[in-house]
Amino acid sequence: MLHKNYNLIIILILIPIASFAGQLDSQFSPTDKTSAMYSIDDICNRLTSGTNVTKQPFTNPTSGPENTQSCTLNDIMDKSPKNNSKGAKPNDVIAGKKYWGLVNSNWGLQTGTLSNTTNSCKDSNLKPKNIKKGVTICGVIGTFAKTTISLPGTTFQDTLSDESLGPQMVWIPPGSFTMGDTEAKNQSELPVHKVTIDSFAIGVYEVTFAEYDKFAKATGRNKPNDEDWGRENRPVINVYWNEAVAYTEWLTQETGNKYRLPSEAEWEYMARAETKTVYWWGDKMNENKANCDGCNSKWDNKKTAPVGSFKPNKFGIYDTVGNVFEWCADNWHDNYKEAPNDGNVWRGDNPEFVIRGGAWSYFPSNARVSFRFHIKYFSKEIGFRVVRTN
Repeated sequence: MLHKNYNLIIILILIPIASFAGQLDSQFSPTDKTSAMYSIDDICNRLTSGTNVTKQPFTNPTSGPENTQSCTLNDIMDKSPKNNSKGAKPNDVIAGKKYWGLVNSNWGLQTGTLSNTTNSCKDSNLKPKNIKKGVTICGVIGTFAKTTISLPGTTFQDTLSDESLGPQMVWIPPGSFTMGDTEAKNQSELPVHKVTIDSFAIGVYEVTFAEYDKFAKATGRNKPNDEDWGRENRPVINVYWNEAVAYTEWLTQETGNKYRLPSEAEWEYMARAETKTVYWWGDKMNENKANCDGCNSKWDNKKTAPVGSFKPNKFGIYDTVGNVFEWCADNWHDNYKEAPNDGNVWRGDNPEFVIRGGAWSYFPSNARVSFRFHIKYFSKEIGFRVVRTN
């Protein structure tokens, strides 16, 4: 059990780009209807590329003989069309397939009328690695799993094997920051040092009971105790560090993408969100900004709050202050002497692991962005969130 230590004083950003590909098989219309993003659910008919030069949907695939409907992976990922001045027409798209386009001055979901031919099956790029995972084209079963765009501020959810969605994630921009207690009051947070971080994706919310319970059922594990506070969208608690790691490994297996716990440096970089203050909003604990013992919320020192109950930080991340401490991948070190400066996980022999962020039963000082603590066992004050890398 983690006990309170009274002695410790302790939305999406839209970025202009030259070329942008949306998610394959997206069921949604473009965010900007002039950006020429639309989806078609066939490898040779999904044209999800756009350009900032001529913002119109394009006509035929950009590769293959002009008298066929063959296409390659370039046609659906990050490549601008050669000719997109007239827009896609129903007879450019296989009959029955849905796509976003302009018909009779009506921009919206359209239906193709092109009779399917066998020509598309002759494309040399019809290989498993070039087809979306779970999609079969001309008898070829796809294995391509990277269906998200790693632009800062882009949110996404990977698809699990049962076609449900994994945790909501957001890409964090690369950058450098000063890690540690800049006021030099807490020895475990010293020496202050500069860390440079590569881009990574992290959970918009702490992992919920609903998400963890799905994993527990799939792997035959016991579900953790919710303390009778409720499950569903409350952050999962009473989970050992190695159980949190097992959840990330399960996500990796389910999605084909690499998931893990955040390094301590990644966690602080994400929580600071390009600020230098005690909390991401400033140096004072303002009313109803978080859930802790002294945060002036209705959950203070009582129980966890449902995830997303407070405003997010600049990176669009919720609950980085209070609610539950969050497991990091790093073993505990008493201070930052010899700490890595590249954001990597800091391994060691200590059997205890780092937790960050404060909790519903802890003081605001324990929820400072630089505050760090350590523990070996599970607790009703500890949860976690996940990281995904390319």
